[in-house]
Amino acid sequence: MVKVDPFRVTVAGKKEFGCVNMGDFLDALREKLQPNPTVIDNYRRMFIPEAEPLTKGPEEPIKAAVLYHNVQVRLETGASALLGELWCPVNQQLSC
Repeated sequence: MVKVDPFRVTVAGKKEFGCVNMGDFLDALREKLQPNPTVIDNYRRMFIPEAEPLTKGPEEPIKAAVLYHNVQVRLETGASALLGELWCPVNQQLSC
């Protein structure tokens, strides 16, 4: 693990390098690393914003996160309707 402070770099929690400018270090590190967009691609594939309607294009396969979200919504509404039916007789028995 590499921790970068404004003027110090710590490697693996053991070695410290002082008088290192954060901007210079990050620029040099960027030149050495190769981009790996896998994590951000997975995040974008799974992320569902709250306010956005869940839609897909005509040729686009359904996303797993959208499928799970739709199932969860149906389970919640079905469970609340079921619990509502069960709660009425219990409530009537308690109020007697």
